Amino acid sequence: MWLAIGGKTFRFSIEEFCLITGLECGHDPPLVVKEKKDGSGSFWSSMLNGEVRFNNKTLETIFKAASSDSDEDMVKLALLYFLETVLFGKDQKVFIGAHHVELLEDLDTFNKYPWKVL
Repeated sequence: MWLAIGGKTFRFSIEEFCLITGLECGHDPPLVVKEKKDGSGSFWSSMLNGEVRFNNKTLETIFKAASSDSDEDMVKLALLYFLETVLFGKDQKVFIGAHHVELLEDLDTFNKYPWKVL
């Protein structure tokens, strides 16, 4: 994308996006994460009440009411909320893919995910 600011032209591409956001945007293929269809797993069960299918409105409700003794689970919930509502800017009625929740089961995997492929 090219922007005109103050009479000068600037480029804003995926490289600048990655630099500003700090997200991994390499050329690696997407990491393969096995989806859990039954909603089991620590993050699924503890923070998302085992919900397998939920939309951004439900995520917002869970996020606002969340409390946990696990700082890691709270960080994961905040990352999911940021990803779905801010970064992707999805409508509240849009359902969240299990893939993003599964990525959060391992924060290292989530942080290394090549977001450029989305």
